[in-house]
Amino acid sequence: MIRLDTYTGDLETLAGFVTSVWQKSYGGKMVFPHWDADFFRWQLRWHDATQQLFRIAAYDGSRLIATLLGVSYDYRLGQKTYPGVLWSWLTIDPGSRGQGLARLLDQERRRRMQLAQKSLIVSFRYLGSKHSLAEHPTAALKSGQSKFQRKFGTWVRVLNPAKVSGWSLSSMDAWLARITAPLAGVPEVPTRYRSQIRLIREADLPGCLALLQKQTAGDAFSQIWTLDTLKAHLLQPGPVTTVVFEEQGEVRGLICFYILPHEARTVEPVAFFDIVALEHLSGSARNAMIRGAMREMIARGAILAVKPRFGNVPGSLMLGQYYMPRPPESWLVLDPLNEPHFEPFPGRYQLIWR
Repeated sequence: MIRLDTYTGDLETLAGFVTSVWQKSYGGKMVFPHWDADFFRWQLRWHDATQQLFRIAAYDGSRLIATLLGVSYDYRLGQKTYPGVLWSWLTIDPGSRGQGLARLLDQERRRRMQLAQKSLIVSFRYLGSKHSLAEHPTAALKSGQSKFQRKFGTWVRVLNPAKVSGWSLSSMDAWLARITAPLAGVPEVPTRYRSQIRLIREADLPGCLALLQKQTAGDAFSQIWTLDTLKAHLLQPGPVTTVVFEEQGEVRGLICFYILPHEARTVEPVAFFDIVALEHLSGSARNAMIRGAMREMIARGAILAVKPRFGNVPGSLMLGQYYMPRPPESWLVLDPLNEPHFEPFPGRYQLIWR
């Protein structure tokens, strides 16, 4: 008999379940992450008791057969603030599909969000492969009333051409990695900036928060950070690394990235830009910050760097550092619980992508 409950097991079991199901679903077909305990500890704010409500699991007897996991953030859309939850990791064991579990998990998360007085479901759908099991847009998209809000692509930069060539499932991507090898090297950070670009310290948090508040003030849609959520995100031991630019004792730039193994032909570390705030730096300092972050990625073994194209970093900056734009393959999905679906909104946005 199927039962829905709060997941209270250990992180290793959770990560192992999610990754094993994704391997069964996508192995040899499309690129997918190997989720691990460190990632979930960091991303789900595991030791924060207020987040337990958003860890939903389905069991058949005592056997784990499905998960839907979330973490709460406040969001700003235009001038209005929404208490929301970022949801991801909908994972259903192949042997348990076809029983309406996705619908049951969705109903349960809505019930729990109402209990927690949260009003906005935030999630993403990757549709860049025919093998993706993610939900597709419906006919409602044409009417402007769909929860599928914005489609976006990514910036991709090869850091290790030989590894990317052997890792890629696509022969075209492997070929491109080989021919672009002369551009893959990351230059040193210019001498004049080396003392200003460094890893974050806890004392930097108020400056980082002020910087993000300034940069996102005019954004169409953005996460609202607090000192507590920013500390948990930027300083948690695990897959995350944060680089800051300090000028006259003030934090003027910020890049946060994480590295997670991804499986294609082989399993290799891939780096993802998570939070980027460079608006208050000069052009040369922005270039130095991107280089500094990439050199940290390489030092940690990453073979590829990826950044969602949210409009919060100039395209000229990314192109100048030899990032290539990938076509729009993912959707931002916004599902408000207490009002009609949002009308499509223009402008840039600043979010973490899961």
